[in-house]
Amino acid sequence: MTYYVSGIGFVSPETMGCGQDFTSSPLHCGHLNPITRKDVLDKPYKPFGRMDFFSKIGFAGIYFAYKDAGLTRAKLNNPIQTSNTSIIASTLLGCLDTDKHFFDTIKTDNGKNASPSIFAYTLPNTFLGEASIFLKTTGEHFVLKENNLKGISGLKMSFDVLDSNDSDLVICGICDTNIPLFFENKLNSTKNYFSGSLFFVISKVKLQACYGEIIETHDGLILFNDINIENILDLAQVCINNKKIKMKEKLLL
Repeated sequence: MTYYVSGIGFVSPETMGCGQDFTSSPLHCGHLNPITRKDVLDKPYKPFGRMDFFSKIGFAGIYFAYKDAGLTRAKLNNPIQTSNTSIIASTLLGCLDTDKHFFDTIKTDNGKNASPSIFAYTLPNTFLGEASIFLKTTGEHFVLKENNLKGISGLKMSFDVLDSNDSDLVICGICDTNIPLFFENKLNSTKNYFSGSLFFVISKVKLQACYGEIIETHDGLILFNDINIENILDLAQVCINNKKIKMKEKLLL
């Protein structure tokens, strides 16, 4: 069945934002810097300040993708309306760094200094709940453990969710912070490791901000406008390039 890439949102070492705001992919490997609420949201939102770093970049990527699809405008017109949207995130390391920070608070004085504010974010799916509350989504929400750097697992799972008719939309993507120093020597290679978040809105019907068609073949291949996609970062690049071509064609008309 054919679906549509209807929104892109990301946080990268270089910048962050919506796919439509860029004419080339700004998704490159590097060191991710801290982000604040003002980098993401125009209005104050206290829960954002309480989040750990992993949750902040995940929340931001999801929000930007939703915004890129034009869905936040609908929320402004009807702020109490919910959306049957599922959210799926793939991650290589999850909230490992936050887990270590929490462990550091309990290993002295028999755990008397354990931090409940850090403990709240020692599950890698916590930010999905934060995003769901903010966006008022009611679909499934879960995190997948990736075994490689391609980040395709969540994308394939989004097709399964849409095929089952459990949700009208799926926001899917990847989220990982910088590799913790204590874990660097545990990885075989860090060359292509992406620190940041990248999320896509996958829809059953064309939305206003449609980048193109996407399918999974019977052989398990992911095709975007008949182009074979093996890496989720490549999908973002192809989508943005396709959008740029469409814009040029409109200018020539």
